[in-house]
Amino acid sequence: MRTLKISLLVFILSITISAQDFWEQTSGPFGGTTLSFAENSTGKIFVGTSWNLVFISQDNGVNWTQSDSGFINPY
Repeated sequence: MRTLKISLLVFILSITISAQDFWEQTSGPFGGTTLSFAENSTGKIFVGTSWNLVFISQDNGVNWTQSDSGFINPY
């Protein structure tokens, strides 16, 4: 039982440590919880939020612009 607890602890710590390698704070976007994001072939990053907003970054996430052009709100 002790071996199982130690193995579980090591597993959880390894996930936590490896996940921190990929997190990087950005200057936005701010508009609810991020639900999805995508990048197109030109390098634009699109983020969809829980407030039905779409943000676009053209400079690798340094600056964000809210876009409502061409999107239909289904509600």
